[in-house]
Amino acid sequence: MSTLDPLIYTFTVACEPEHAFETWTNRIDRWWPKNHSLSGERNPSIAIEGRVGGRIVERASDGVEYEWGRITTWEPPNKLAYTWYAGSTPDKPTDVELTFSEDGGKTTVRLVSSGWERFDDGGRLRDGNDQGWGAAVAAYGDFLAVGG
Repeated sequence: MSTLDPLIYTFTVACEPEHAFETWTNRIDRWWPKNHSLSGERNPSIAIEGRVGGRIVERASDGVEYEWGRITTWEPPNKLAYTWYAGSTPDKPTDVELTFSEDGGKTTVRLVSSGWERFDDGGRLRDGNDQGWGAAVAAYGDFLAVGG
């Protein structure tokens, strides 16, 4: 595997695509790992503005906003894509694409994080994102598993 290869996570959750999409987007504040913030706060507010061009934003308790990315595709309940620059800058984003596919009363979610060729850091940012996305995917799945 190359340091330029996309990070790909495929997993199944026990709900319909509508609920899986809604939970990822409109309920992100309830499942996102609390130690994954730019502000350094343990309990920031996180929101996704549900439209193309909408922001993914963290709001700290003092009101300061930290923009994490921008929505590039908004096709509920099947597809969501965004630029992602939490850990980099808006002029050097990575790309994240999620698909939500019905699978016999469950949903298969596929997350692809790509764009590592924009960085000349020996894979450091990719490795950090691999750990971060792994934790986020696990937190999302755990939240849904307990009725979220």
